[in-house]
Amino acid sequence: MIKTEIKLEINTTILDWLRASPFWVHVAITWSLLTLFMLVVRVAPWLRSAGQSFYSGLGLPSSEARFLTEFTFVAWAAGLGLVLNLWLVVRLEQPTDWKALFLLQRTDWRGFLILFGIQIMIFGLEMTFLQKGLWKPIQDWLIGLGAWTEPGLLAPPREYLWLNLIALTLMSWVEMPEEIYFRGYLQSQITKRIGAFWGIVLSNLLWDLWHVWNPAMFVRRFVINLPLGILVHLRGRVWGPMIAHPLGNRLNALLLLLGQ
Repeated sequence: MIKTEIKLEINTTILDWLRASPFWVHVAITWSLLTLFMLVVRVAPWLRSAGQSFYSGLGLPSSEARFLTEFTFVAWAAGLGLVLNLWLVVRLEQPTDWKALFLLQRTDWRGFLILFGIQIMIFGLEMTFLQKGLWKPIQDWLIGLGAWTEPGLLAPPREYLWLNLIALTLMSWVEMPEEIYFRGYLQSQITKRIGAFWGIVLSNLLWDLWHVWNPAMFVRRFVINLPLGILVHLRGRVWGPMIAHPLGNRLNALLLLLGQ
């Protein structure tokens, strides 16, 4: 009983100290833990091996097992880590209104439509010349410097199209806590302290560095996702990127499926 009370007292003291620490300490703790978690999920082979073994055991071919593993086992594990990270942020910040802390007070369908239109234009520019003319040379240069890149997913067999569409739909929530943390929380709080420019740039940089599993795509990710941060700043809400980000990712995956 005494040992339990001592442990509780120590835990409470540590939590109180963390709550009283500066905002930048909160950023360092939450971002570092989240990035470490993503390293375990995305880089360590054990989760992929488990997922592929599970789906192969159901009689699915290897390309289909790999595709489903990425969009179920790996994606849902990442989403769980992001949700736990938001819980930690709330514990540290102790906001009187958690929706205000994360810029979730009101929906923003107009912001979503604006952002989705911008994403469509960027996608068109990438397909016409940016991918081959700019991103590919930069990516090759970064790989030459020692950066690594994740191998692309092979298109799974056509006969599993509906199964894959269901898997893509069921993981559409994963990017939502990602946007809430990086743009709803980090960007807005950094902006309050050192201004909008650094709020947008630093939060986007931290978001980009969080993608530790694919550093060769660093420059492309940073540039094409700046509109998300700018829109959040102009609209004062995170709902636009929360909807547009997963929708854009699902469209890319859909093109992979339909382009088999």
